[in-house]
Amino acid sequence: SHLVAKQLKIKFGIPWIADLRDLWSQYHFDSYGMIRSFLDQKLELKTLAPADALVTVSWPLNEKLQKLHKVKSTYTITNGFDPDEVGSCLLSKKLTFLYTGLIHPQQDPVLLFQAIKSLIIEGKISQEKIEIIFYGRKKYWIDQQIMNHDLQEIVKQCGEINRSEVLKKQRESQVLL
Repeated sequence: SHLVAKQLKIKFGIPWIADLRDLWSQYHFDSYGMIRSFLDQKLELKTLAPADALVTVSWPLNEKLQKLHKVKSTYTITNGFDPDEVGSCLLSKKLTFLYTGLIHPQQDPVLLFQAIKSLIIEGKISQEKIEIIFYGRKKYWIDQQIMNHDLQEIVKQCGEINRSEVLKKQRESQVLL
C-alpha cells in the first residue's frame, strides 16, 4: 500500500501521511537475516521519503521511526475504541482470559499455560473457575501446547467470529490478552 501511495503522491502531488500500524523494516516479529533486513530498510527509506509525515500506534514505535527517518515528522496516534460501540455487558462467571485476532508463533502462550497449570496443581485456583479462550484462526501448535499442559478443559480455540461477537466476548471477559 505504501508503494502505491508513493506513486499517487508523486503523480498528483497530494499530501501523504504514511500510517504504520506495525513497523516495516523494524517489525519486532520478523527474524530475517542481515541482508534481508538491510534491503527492507533501504526499501522503506526510499518508499517513505516522499511522505509528508509518518504515523504509528505507540511512543516506543514512534521513537524507532524517528531514529530511522531522521528528517521526517513522526506522530503517535494510539489505538482506541468507540464507547458507543463497546457498551456494557455482564462479566462471565469464570475468570476468563480472552485473546482475539491473529496469533504469531512469537506470542507463544506456554508461560501462561505453565502458570495456570501450576496454580491449579498448588490448589490456588479451581479448574472449574477459569477459562482461556482464543478467537481467530485456529493454530495446530496451540492445540499441541494445550494438550502438553493437560488444559483441554480450560483452554479453547474457538475459531473466527464476526466483529460484533468479538466485542461482546471482550466485554464479558475479565482479562484481555
